Amino acid sequence: MQLEMRSPLAILAAALMLAACDGEPMEEPTPSEAPAIDEVPGLTNQNPITISGTGVPEAQIVIRGGADIAEATAGEDGTFSVEVDLTPDTENALVVSQTVDMLESQTVTVRVTHDGTPPETPSVNPVTSPTRRTMQTIRGTTEAGATVTITGGAEVATGEADENGRFEIPTFEEILQYVGYVNSMREPAGLKPIGVYPETKHPSHFASIGIRLEPLLLDTLKRCAGAAPVFIQSFEVGNLRYLRRQCEYPLVQLIAAEGAPWDQSPEKGGTYANMSTPEGLKRIAEYADVVGVQKGMVVSESPDGTLKPTALVDNAHAAGLKVHAWTFRAENMFLPVRLRRGTSLSAHGDLAAEIEVHVKAGIDGLFCDHPDIAKAALRRMRF
Repeated sequence: MQLEMRSPLAILAAALMLAACDGEPMEEPTPSEAPAIDEVPGLTNQNPITISGTGVPEAQIVIRGGADIAEATAGEDGTFSVEVDLTPDTENALVVSQTVDMLESQTVTVRVTHDGTPPETPSVNPVTSPTRRTMQTIRGTTEAGATVTITGGAEVATGEADENGRFEIPTFEEILQYVGYVNSMREPAGLKPIGVYPETKHPSHFASIGIRLEPLLLDTLKRCAGAAPVFIQSFEVGNLRYLRRQCEYPLVQLIAAEGAPWDQSPEKGGTYANMSTPEGLKRIAEYADVVGVQKGMVVSESPDGTLKPTALVDNAHAAGLKVHAWTFRAENMFLPVRLRRGTSLSAHGDLAAEIEVHVKAGIDGLFCDHPDIAKAALRRMRF
């Protein structure tokens, strides 16, 4: 008879395993469900792209199948956003999973084809000329979903083609003229005028190719805004400082929950996180009147679903700044967990309740994709 010698550690481990399962074999743990993925375009010329969705709070999200493996950690509310490098000019089968307590979940596959071929030149409909009008709506066709940019006039105009490739781009001047027409009808009825809230998109980029947005914007506002209230917003800093020296319109420094302004150096502390501190807000107050912040920076969501105001509004008000929060949307995927209704992420939840929480937190304004819901909520709160 042979004796098999085992170490005391091995004997102890075996005894613990038997004790833990009362002498029965241990069952394999069941993987959790795959994370829910937000809608992703099947065809894109963007690279990298962002994959977002909702999973288990603080789970490790892993996406395989692109040019590299991409990873991120879900937030306390379970939401996540992962930047994924695609393999160019081919279909990418992106396999998404989440790891909870060292156990990887089931997977979900998202198929995205990258098309790196530059789009063809848009086809533009004939423009009536000559004309007494100083502005002209540009219409035409191009690839479906393409962004169309028009330069060379008194302003830079952009628009997006619809699913059939058709685009129609009114100029900012035309929009202001329409606002003026609407306000002329509202004034006799004793209604407040409608305002405009233009954003200077990518001002550093346009300046680098010889197009300064700020003089064009100010000239158009001076000629066409009339009595309409105006706020000018930007995610960058340099152009707001320039505008502060050139105009008296209220200026809005946009701040995201993560990242940094394009024209600032994160290595030198120029991040949105630093800008949202009490000291950073005081510096913003030197050139801006308002901070436009991502709504999650105003009210945080704890792991148990409790919604609690942060110190941001109080700190901003102490610095002399008003706070506008963005963007409120009714779909479940954009709402705190406890305000969602049903299981579909695209179904509508209790947006009015979320707006009420933020208004009670002290915000001075908000961006909302559903102005009817926002207006009704504010009326109930007697605003």
